[in-house]
Amino acid sequence: MMQQRVKTISYGCMLALAAVLLVQAWSLLGEREALAAQEQEVRQELAQAKQFALAHKDYEGYKERLDAQVSKLEQAGIRRSSVTACMRLVQRLAAEQGVQVQMVQGEGKQSLQLAAEGDFFAALRWLRRLEREGVCISELQAYQKAQGQTLGVELVVQMH
Repeated sequence: MMQQRVKTISYGCMLALAAVLLVQAWSLLGEREALAAQEQEVRQELAQAKQFALAHKDYEGYKERLDAQVSKLEQAGIRRSSVTACMRLVQRLAAEQGVQVQMVQGEGKQSLQLAAEGDFFAALRWLRRLEREGVCISELQAYQKAQGQTLGVELVVQMH
Protein backbone atom coordinates (compact mmCIF):
# COMPACT_ATOMS: atom_id res chain seq x y z
CA MET A 1 0.00 0.00 0.00
CA MET A 2 2.71 2.34 0.87
CA GLN A 3 4.33 1.71 -2.41
CA GLN A 4 1.07 2.45 -4.17
CA ARG A 5 0.77 5.73 -2.34
CA VAL A 6 4.31 6.78 -3.24
CA LYS A 7 3.56 5.97 -6.87
CA THR A 8 0.36 8.03 -6.78
CA ILE A 9 2.14 10.96 -5.17
CA SER A 10 4.96 10.67 -7.72
CA TYR A 11 2.49 10.67 -10.59
CA GLY A 12 0.65 13.61 -9.07
CA CYS A 13 3.88 15.58 -8.69
CA MET A 14 4.90 14.77 -12.23
CA LEU A 15 1.47 15.87 -13.52
CA ALA A 16 1.66 19.12 -11.52
CA LEU A 17 5.18 19.73 -12.79
CA ALA A 18 4.07 19.02 -16.36
CA ALA A 19 1.13 21.44 -15.95
CA VAL A 20 3.44 24.14 -14.60
CA LEU A 21 5.89 23.58 -17.46
CA LEU A 22 3.04 23.64 -19.99
CA VAL A 23 1.71 26.95 -18.61
CA GLN A 24 5.24 28.37 -18.65
CA ALA A 25 5.80 27.22 -22.24
CA TRP A 26 2.45 28.70 -23.27
CA SER A 27 3.33 32.11 -21.81
CA LEU A 28 6.79 32.01 -23.45
CA LEU A 29 5.14 31.21 -26.77
CA GLY A 30 2.83 34.25 -26.35
CA GLU A 31 5.81 36.47 -25.57
CA ARG A 32 7.66 35.11 -28.59
CA GLU A 33 4.69 35.96 -30.86
CA ALA A 34 4.48 39.45 -29.39
CA LEU A 35 8.20 39.99 -29.97
CA ALA A 36 7.88 38.69 -33.55
CA ALA A 37 5.01 41.13 -34.20
CA GLN A 38 7.03 43.97 -32.70
CA GLU A 39 10.04 42.99 -34.83
CA GLN A 40 7.85 43.01 -37.96
CA GLU A 41 6.53 46.49 -37.06
CA VAL A 42 10.09 47.80 -36.58
CA ARG A 43 11.11 46.27 -39.94
CA GLN A 44 8.19 48.02 -41.66
CA GLU A 45 9.10 51.37 -40.08
CA LEU A 46 12.71 50.88 -41.16
CA ALA A 47 11.63 50.04 -44.73
CA GLN A 48 9.44 53.16 -44.82
CA ALA A 49 12.32 55.29 -43.54
CA LYS A 50 14.63 53.84 -46.21
CA GLN A 51 12.06 54.50 -48.94
CA PHE A 52 11.61 58.08 -47.73
CA ALA A 53 15.37 58.60 -47.61
CA LEU A 54 15.77 57.23 -51.14
CA ALA A 55 12.93 59.36 -52.46
CA HIS A 56 14.35 62.49 -50.81
CA LYS A 57 18.10 62.07 -51.20
CA ASP A 58 18.40 65.58 -52.52
CA TYR A 59 17.03 67.44 -49.49
CA GLU A 60 17.57 70.87 -51.02
CA GLY A 61 15.72 69.86 -54.18
CA TYR A 62 12.95 68.33 -52.08
CA LYS A 63 12.72 71.51 -50.00
CA GLU A 64 12.56 73.64 -53.16
CA ARG A 65 9.76 71.47 -54.59
CA LEU A 66 7.82 71.75 -51.33
CA ASP A 67 8.35 75.52 -51.23
CA ALA A 68 7.14 75.78 -54.83
CA GLN A 69 4.03 73.76 -54.01
CA VAL A 70 3.30 75.91 -50.95
CA SER A 71 3.80 79.09 -52.98
CA LYS A 72 1.49 77.78 -55.70
CA LEU A 73 -1.21 76.99 -53.13
CA GLU A 74 -0.80 80.40 -51.50
CA GLN A 75 -1.08 82.14 -54.89
CA ALA A 76 -4.24 80.17 -55.68
CA GLY A 77 -5.69 81.31 -52.35
CA ILE A 78 -4.74 84.92 -53.02
CA ARG A 79 -6.23 84.77 -56.52
CA ARG A 80 -9.46 83.31 -55.17
CA SER A 81 -9.66 85.99 -52.52
CA SER A 82 -8.80 88.76 -55.01
CA VAL A 83 -11.51 87.55 -57.39
CA THR A 84 -14.00 87.53 -54.53
CA ALA A 85 -12.88 90.97 -53.34
CA CYS A 86 -13.14 92.35 -56.87
CA MET A 87 -16.64 90.92 -57.29
CA ARG A 88 -17.72 92.51 -54.01
CA LEU A 89 -16.23 95.85 -55.01
CA VAL A 90 -17.91 95.80 -58.44
CA GLN A 91 -21.28 94.91 -56.93
CA ARG A 92 -20.99 97.44 -54.09
CA LEU A 93 -20.12 100.27 -56.48
CA ALA A 94 -22.94 99.23 -58.81
CA ALA A 95 -25.43 99.31 -55.95
CA GLU A 96 -24.19 102.76 -54.89
CA GLN A 97 -24.70 104.14 -58.40
CA GLY A 98 -28.01 102.37 -59.05
CA VAL A 99 -26.59 100.04 -61.70
CA GLN A 100 -27.80 96.45 -61.82
CA VAL A 101 -25.14 93.81 -62.41
CA GLN A 102 -26.87 91.08 -64.39
CA MET A 103 -24.05 88.63 -65.03
CA VAL A 104 -20.74 87.91 -63.38
CA GLN A 105 -18.66 84.97 -64.48
CA GLY A 106 -15.03 84.02 -64.17
CA GLU A 107 -13.12 84.10 -67.40
CA GLY A 108 -9.96 82.21 -66.59
CA LYS A 109 -7.99 82.70 -63.42
CA GLN A 110 -7.29 86.40 -63.73
CA SER A 111 -10.44 88.00 -65.12
CA LEU A 112 -14.19 88.44 -64.70
CA GLN A 113 -16.76 89.03 -67.40
CA LEU A 114 -19.58 91.34 -66.35
CA ALA A 115 -22.84 92.55 -67.83
CA ALA A 116 -24.72 95.44 -66.23
CA GLU A 117 -27.29 98.08 -67.07
CA GLY A 118 -28.64 101.22 -65.60
CA ASP A 119 -29.38 104.86 -66.22
CA PHE A 120 -26.95 106.30 -68.77
CA PHE A 121 -25.25 108.69 -66.32
CA ALA A 122 -25.35 106.20 -63.44
CA ALA A 123 -23.59 103.62 -65.61
CA LEU A 124 -20.95 106.17 -66.59
CA ARG A 125 -20.42 107.13 -62.91
CA TRP A 126 -20.11 103.42 -62.05
CA LEU A 127 -17.46 102.88 -64.74
CA ARG A 128 -15.56 105.94 -63.53
CA ARG A 129 -15.70 104.71 -59.89
CA LEU A 130 -14.37 101.31 -60.99
CA GLU A 131 -11.50 103.05 -62.70
CA ARG A 132 -10.76 105.21 -59.63
CA GLU A 133 -10.75 102.11 -57.40
CA GLY A 134 -8.05 100.60 -59.58
CA VAL A 135 -10.14 98.02 -61.40
CA CYS A 136 -8.48 97.30 -64.74
CA ILE A 137 -11.10 97.08 -67.49
CA SER A 138 -9.55 95.28 -70.46
CA GLU A 139 -12.64 95.16 -72.70
CA LEU A 140 -15.69 97.42 -72.72
CA GLN A 141 -18.76 97.34 -74.87
CA ALA A 142 -21.57 99.82 -74.19
CA TYR A 143 -24.92 99.95 -75.95
CA GLN A 144 -28.12 101.90 -75.52
CA LYS A 145 -31.14 99.85 -74.53
CA ALA A 146 -34.46 100.28 -76.34
CA GLN A 147 -35.98 102.07 -73.34
CA GLY A 148 -34.07 105.24 -74.15
CA GLN A 149 -32.00 106.40 -71.15
CA THR A 150 -30.80 102.89 -70.16
CA LEU A 151 -27.21 102.00 -70.96
CA GLY A 152 -26.10 98.38 -71.21
CA VAL A 153 -22.47 97.58 -70.48
CA GLU A 154 -20.43 94.42 -71.02
CA LEU A 155 -16.88 94.42 -69.75
CA VAL A 156 -13.98 92.21 -68.83
CA VAL A 157 -12.14 93.09 -65.63
CA GLN A 158 -8.53 91.95 -65.08
CA MET A 159 -7.31 90.92 -61.63
CA HIS A 160 -3.99 92.22 -60.30
